[in-house]
Amino acid sequence: MRKNLRNRVLATSLVAMFSFLVVTCCAPLFAQTLTTGAISGTVTDPTGAVVPNATITVTSITTGAVRTTHSGTNGQFTLPQLNPGEYRVKVAAEGFR
Repeated sequence: MRKNLRNRVLATSLVAMFSFLVVTCCAPLFAQTLTTGAISGTVTDPTGAVVPNATITVTSITTGAVRTTHSGTNGQFTLPQLNPGEYRVKVAAEGFR
């Protein structure tokens, strides 16, 4: 169950990062001042129900820097101001394995 949740969050994160890259590459020249991105998504269980107050931990694979946030009552979360790079996303919630 936790693996499925993690896969959904990872897929959402990868889509967000890919979208950021497409926008950055296709944007006008003056937009190249963007130096950070964000990871956001909605935490859901295998039935599609949102998971409130889940802990989302994002770790930079390059630097090892760790950022943590919690999903809101609607299961949504955002981690802004992330430097470009690869990240490992971990989601944990009480009652889920």
